[in-house]
Amino acid sequence: MMSFFQSHYEKIILASLLVIFAVLLVWQVNFLQAAQSQNVDNIINKVEPNSDQSPYDFSKEKFQVPFIFLDSVSWHPEPKVNELPHPKTDLFSAFHLSVCPFCYNLIPTSYFPELGTSDVNKCPICRKDLKARQKKSENRSQEIDLTTTANNDKNSNGVPDDWEKTNSVYAESGAAIDEDPDGDRYSTYEEYVLRTNPLDPKSHPAYIAYTSVRRLGRKRIPEFSFEGLASTGETDLTKLELNIRHKETGWRTPRTKVKKLGEKFKHRNWTIEIVKVVPDDPKSPGQGTVIYVRRDGHDEEIKCEPQKAVYDPVETVDLWNIPYRKTISCQVGKTFRLGDAKTGVEEYTLVSATSESAVAVNAKGEKFVLSKYVPGKPVVEKRTSSGGNPEGTAPGLSGRDGDLPPPLEMPSSGSRGGRARSRQR
Repeated sequence: MMSFFQSHYEKIILASLLVIFAVLLVWQVNFLQAAQSQNVDNIINKVEPNSDQSPYDFSKEKFQVPFIFLDSVSWHPEPKVNELPHPKTDLFSAFHLSVCPFCYNLIPTSYFPELGTSDVNKCPICRKDLKARQKKSENRSQEIDLTTTANNDKNSNGVPDDWEKTNSVYAESGAAIDEDPDGDRYSTYEEYVLRTNPLDPKSHPAYIAYTSVRRLGRKRIPEFSFEGLASTGETDLTKLELNIRHKETGWRTPRTKVKKLGEKFKHRNWTIEIVKVVPDDPKSPGQGTVIYVRRDGHDEEIKCEPQKAVYDPVETVDLWNIPYRKTISCQVGKTFRLGDAKTGVEEYTLVSATSESAVAVNAKGEKFVLSKYVPGKPVVEKRTSSGGNPEGTAPGLSGRDGDLPPPLEMPSSGSRGGRARSRQR
């Protein structure tokens, strides 16, 4: 017997361990089954809480099949009776939608006060005041109902279908609101909000209304410089030879030419005259000599130091026009134009300017205060044709800041006089 155990003890130990493992496995399975059964019993025997839903009367019209499948019906979740901040349920019922005239989101029409009342409610999204909806009038150019209901905007572009059809710009896809059929730089949607005719190029808001101050400062005269003296040892300033780098019309690149005091020459579209020479040493003028030039039609003298950038002595205002997406440079006291022959030319005189605002006057003497430039600001904030919400830009206007030219090279200078006043649009 002992010899059997001695020869097979390893197998006996292994068999014992297998038996113990099988017993433990059976016990674990029975334990898990018992625990699961206990958990199920607790769930089954749990008392159901009282429902927080209001009882529904399914005999009402909004639950009837003919009403449910109307084209003008939208849907929203029924609120809970406990009035949670953001109630959500699995049951939906029909209600009418309108467009908020401020954020252009669809909101329940019930948020608008009753017609003919002076009550004011709040938009649930942007929290701005909502007044009673306007009654539709025969003169749609003077009175527009911005609370567009779903029944009057089947292409879901934010513009009433009857207004689009009256102005011959209706499209089933809704893409027509992003177009500019009359070529006045305003889209159909912008003309709807701004109450102008989308098919008349001369019917548009004044371009000055969407023009702002981008920067104020002395502007560098491009491709022009005083390179120094061409000859030395000459004390007669009228005979002194001056190296002027400039560019005449027809030249591909600027060239350095020898000029003398009092001589006139062309630079780009300007006629420039050398009016003064200030030598660094009257007995022997050297390369430190400074000259002064004047443009034709201007009284200001421009200082030119050797091999240095030359800046206009008068500060220039850069105005950014949103509809035309371009910068208009103008000096105080000078005039500038907006528009063209097709849309009508607007002429203004810049009377004052600071880095924050400017004042312009038209031919009738009306003053316009131009506010500071805001990057990426569109003419009209709008929701997209697909019904989504904007991210700060309007279709056809997004990315316009990227079209701006690079900043001008100009030295720091103090702001000039001018009364700043914000312009209400």
